[in-house]
Amino acid sequence: MQGVHSTRLPSAAYARFLLRVDLQRQDQATMQRNTLLATRLHIPHPRLDLVPRPRLTHRLNEGATRKLTLITAPAGFGKTTLLSEWITQCRLATAWLSLHPGDNHLLRFFSYLIAALEPLQPGIGEQVYPLLHTAQPPLSEPVLTTLLNALAAIPHDFALVLDDYHEPRPFVSR
Repeated sequence: MQGVHSTRLPSAAYARFLLRVDLQRQDQATMQRNTLLATRLHIPHPRLDLVPRPRLTHRLNEGATRKLTLITAPAGFGKTTLLSEWITQCRLATAWLSLHPGDNHLLRFFSYLIAALEPLQPGIGEQVYPLLHTAQPPLSEPVLTTLLNALAAIPHDFALVLDDYHEPRPFVSR
């Protein structure tokens, strides 16, 4: 047929094209993860000079059966130390995020939160990351719905520790 040109990529070329597109998507997700400070996602090691607090550890064990446990005390009273000690003793999978004053920026907060949850459920951010980078504000219903559905799909109990939550501030979207 004259005037109609069909360009079909040979199967090997098409496979390379698909691989390149897939690698670009993976590179974007990896780049997003690599811009995060990894130490904020690590559970601190318990101190060697730790003063055991069995009563508080017992209260944390009781709290593990609830939806939310809040630990409050002034700075320097050992909340982080208590939590790291408890985590080493309990058998509950744990995601840890040390918060920072700049985490009131929604994109940054959700990026860190997803990175903290990734060891519990590999790929948990695959559907959420693209939604975070849309023109809509990140705290849109699709982002929250997708993230909550991903959390609900984790097949085992887990603890999510948000450490150093001292000064709640309003979120900013961009």
